[in-house]
Amino acid sequence: MKSVGPRASILGASLLLFPLFARAIPAQECILEANDHTNEAAAQIQNARGMEGAAEQAPYYQRALELLEQAIAESPDDAAALWLFGEVYVSLGDYVAADSMLDRLLEVMPECEEQAEQTRRVGWVNSYNEGLRAFAAGDMTTAVAAFEKANIIQQDARSFNNLAYIYAEQGEVERAIETYRNSVELATEPELRRAAVINLAELLKSVERLGEALEIYDDYTASYPDDVFGRINHAVLLAEAGEQERSAEILADLTQREDYTFAEWNELGVGLLRVGAFGEAIPVFTRARELEPFDKYAMTNLVDAQIESRQYAEALPLADTLVAWYPYAAIQYPLLASCLSRTGRPGDALVHLQAREALPFEFEGVHMTRGSGGSYVVQGQVVGRGGLVGERLAVPVEFLGQSGDVIATGELEFLVPPEGVSRAIRLEAESEVPFAGFRYSRADSQSPG
Repeated sequence: MKSVGPRASILGASLLLFPLFARAIPAQECILEANDHTNEAAAQIQNARGMEGAAEQAPYYQRALELLEQAIAESPDDAAALWLFGEVYVSLGDYVAADSMLDRLLEVMPECEEQAEQTRRVGWVNSYNEGLRAFAAGDMTTAVAAFEKANIIQQDARSFNNLAYIYAEQGEVERAIETYRNSVELATEPELRRAAVINLAELLKSVERLGEALEIYDDYTASYPDDVFGRINHAVLLAEAGEQERSAEILADLTQREDYTFAEWNELGVGLLRVGAFGEAIPVFTRARELEPFDKYAMTNLVDAQIESRQYAEALPLADTLVAWYPYAAIQYPLLASCLSRTGRPGDALVHLQAREALPFEFEGVHMTRGSGGSYVVQGQVVGRGGLVGERLAVPVEFLGQSGDVIATGELEFLVPPEGVSRAIRLEAESEVPFAGFRYSRADSQSPG
């Protein structure tokens, strides 16, 4: 399984300011005693947040800090002042100072933990969103700084997971391993916990720490025995470690169930492919396609399993469909050529291999995912192969319904990159009718003929 990268969803948060008056203000069990300094500081903070730019806000925050310093000078344990210090420093982005002040607040008044966490959460959300935006823009330096900053003010599995992913991509494997460990410990969402476990185990395996990787999976599957994805990856790693018997037992047990989702069927099939159980993978991918007949990956996986099982005639029709539906996916052509050559059509196989070599560019990892509401996204990479460099192309895309009928269309527009250079491509569409798959054809300038 590939590493799971930063999630694309920007979180919403609003700065929380509870005005202080000349009387005690209860926040559940947290009672903050106000005074003239803290009341005026709260007013300055509110004024600052009414300004649009940092330069306009700065004088108000500076005045608030001066007032809070006076409050602390008069009473070092002034809980209201400590909390407002945290609020100001979060707004200014000084998370080290904010963290210190909020820690002091809890030393003085442990019952104010919820209020301190609300302030921390605002800072975390701001930096986390900054990191996501930077990641999407390809600015990894800013993304790393933002996620690291988020972890200062509040430790959250999401920021640790995203940070670890970037570390790993940059080759900082040891830092990535330790950061993934933090994500595993903090994760409460099943999907995020699983992603962190899988990524951690894969990294440990990559540096030949297979025993540690197996311990990660042993602990995880013992704690979450119903997690199909975790058990599949555990079985694959066991096979790679030479423990074929344990691996086979897990996979045999998994194949007995009949209530899987499409994603679970497909992942189980991939697991069987990875351990070389090609024949067993065929009925699994067939079940996946019963649920999602036009999923590109399930179609490709089934063809792969059939070819590995030497079922060339059975694989041929679907292999031919894949080349017709995804003509810029260079990886599809050898599958079709293999089927043709093994079914007595070597000349046709050569034609398709030559067609692959003639591609001016190729698509890598182009797939469809479902977003929020009725939105769907087709995205991936276009990689230059030396042809049509610099030309702007529009590749026609068709979205399919459950019966295979075309229910919407669109175009993937991009500039063809130089040879060896990849660029992201993306098409978003909305529909009240669910899409079951997609296909595309050659751009007009690339149509045969």
